[in-house]
Parts: sequence; C-alpha cells; structure tokens
Amino acid sequence: MIDRTQYPEEYQALYAQLDVDPMEMDNQLARMPHLVQDASELATEAENAMNEASLAYDVVKAEIAEALRSHNEKITEASIERNLPLYEEIQNARRTLNQAKTYMRLCEDLVRALRIKSQHVLKTADMIMSGYMTPSAAYERRRDEIHAARQAAKRS
Repeated sequence: MIDRTQYPEEYQALYAQLDVDPMEMDNQLARMPHLVQDASELATEAENAMNEASLAYDVVKAEIAEALRSHNEKITEASIERNLPLYEEIQNARRTLNQAKTYMRLCEDLVRALRIKSQHVLKTADMIMSGYMTPSAAYERRRDEIHAARQAAKRS
C-alpha cells in the first residue's frame, strides 16, 4: 500500500474526494467538473516533474560517463554502462526519477478515479430520482456507518 501522506496536500485533498456520498449528491454533482480539472492539472504538473527528473538523470549519466572516458581512454562503452549504476549520484537521480514516475501515475489514476466517480454520482442520482434508492435508505446507511465507527473507536 502506498503512503499517500508523502505526496502534496493538493493530491491528498483530491484523493479524499473519491467517495460517493448519497447525502451530498447536489454538492458532488456541482463539484465534479472542478475536481476532475484540478486533478488533470495536478497530473500535468506531475508529468512535467517526471520529465525534468528524467532529463536530470540523463545529464548525470552523461556527465559521469564522460568523466570515466576522460580518465581512461581505453574504457569500452559496455564497461561504462556496467559501472554507471555504482555511482551514488546516478542512484539518487534514478530514485528521484522513480518517485516522480510513481507520483505521475498516481495523479493519472486519480483523474481516472474522479471520472469514474462522476459516473457513479450520476448513476446514484438517477437511482434516487427513480425511487430505487430512497433518501431514508441513505440516512439509515449513514447512521449505520457512524454507529460502526463509534463501536470500532470504543474497541480500540
């Protein structure tokens, strides 16, 4: 499981909006376009950061490879490629790149999840409007959730 607390507050705030709450249908319907837009912008920023990290990784690799070539003119490219992962600067740049890729993928997944939530909100609203799901059922479900949370809190 991924520790989402290591990511920016904007990501955490959008992630917290993924649940569909039948008691807040009007607010959720109104806010969905903005949430998807915010998540899309966050994903774009994450992609830009990943591209910058990729470029930085390539630069560090090239600089160290050039330094190896200048110290030993007879070194082969295969030998350089085998030795590059041994350098701490390359390991750090690779770690930064991997973190940026992970965050970018999480942001892209967040956009998809919010789009799916938008569909679920519309479907839930349709269910309420058609009488399939009644407001009292939503109230009862909410009351049961609160009761279960209180019971769990008492046990711990």
